[in-house]
Amino acid sequence: MKRVEKPWGYELIWAHTDKYVGKVLHIETGHQLSLQYHNEKDETIFIQSGIMDLVVEEDGERKTIRMNPGDSRHIPTG
Repeated sequence: MKRVEKPWGYELIWAHTDKYVGKVLHIETGHQLSLQYHNEKDETIFIQSGIMDLVVEEDGERKTIRMNPGDSRHIPTG
């Protein structure tokens, strides 16, 4: 695995090909990632431990989803 340090914690890249990247993100308590928009890739988020507030846009409106250990969510492109 490759470890990449980030301002909010770090990511462990466990798979990398031309069409796929598998990562484990460790986000430090109280930190956040920037809002993202992807034209070509989709993502799946799985919470292994801790609690995360996920901000998504649905039907033109932003909403926050509280995620707990064991929760997952698929985020399609766009």
